Amino acid sequence: LNNADVCAEYVAKLRGELESYVGSSAFPGGERERVRAVLSELGATASVLRTAHTRALEQLAEAALPKLRPLLDEVAAVGYQLSDADYSLREVEEGWSHRLLSSVGGLMSWLQPQLTTSSYEVLFHALLDKLLARLEALIGKKPFSQLGGLQLERDARLLLSGLQELSSRTVRDKLSRLSQMALLLGLESVDEVLDYWAGSGAGGSGDGGASGITWRLSAAEVRAALLQRQDFSRDAVMALPL
Repeated sequence: LNNADVCAEYVAKLRGELESYVGSSAFPGGERERVRAVLSELGATASVLRTAHTRALEQLAEAALPKLRPLLDEVAAVGYQLSDADYSLREVEEGWSHRLLSSVGGLMSWLQPQLTTSSYEVLFHALLDKLLARLEALIGKKPFSQLGGLQLERDARLLLSGLQELSSRTVRDKLSRLSQMALLLGLESVDEVLDYWAGSGAGGSGDGGASGITWRLSAAEVRAALLQRQDFSRDAVMALPL
């Protein structure tokens, strides 16, 4: 993995330096074009190495994910139909989000010394993509109360803060879908979603208008999240002009 990463970097650097030399030097006849053809092949080699590097790290991320399965099983079992007492208790307890962060941090701290900086970042974000896809699927099956939605917002904020500490690249965009699900599940009423959705454009692709939210959830996914709230009317949710 590290060799592929370093080789791709050096091949690309070599191509760049040679292109600068070619551009400033005189060549007889068609020699310049023949040299540029060879440099183009160098670029293709770098691309092949990067693709192999990324594919191998994706496979490593897939292989690492089972180590987090006990935490995902815990998420599958946790409930979000909370009473006032449940909500207060969750505030002082260390829940699944704390333990998940600890497990991810432990796994990455073991792998980081064995990888180049670039390899580590690609691996971490590949693992994060897979982990969050499973979290979204698990959360999407649960019934919620409003307090449960507010608790999920707590969990999402904790995940964002803790995961960001493990990477030099932003993770906010990767958690935006989960954060938006939590926002919807913590609303006071069905109609309140329109305060956030207004101006977002078809399919939630705009900038969120006055709310400042760039929606990563489609209209259908917004409705599906709202229908997880046990106190929201299905008719009211389906009638929303999204």
